[in-house]
Amino acid sequence: MKKCKFIELNGKNYVPRPSGWIMGMGRYHWFKKVAGIKTHVAGPEYWEKLKSEGNRKTLVEYHNGKWEIVDEVD
Repeated sequence: MKKCKFIELNGKNYVPRPSGWIMGMGRYHWFKKVAGIKTHVAGPEYWEKLKSEGNRKTLVEYHNGKWEIVDEVD
């Protein structure tokens, strides 16, 4: 299973800044391929702000190729 958190706010989907650009490109293409979602990178400070204002979600892809978006609950 593969998963990644993201936050949706005002029609845009944000992911936290990756530790390297290769990981970021891989994640970007994975989101587009699996769910058709274009993502934007949020730096640490902006990510914290988004957590309080946006809709927190997780994209999950299962081993069988099926996927879902799960809303995070506090």
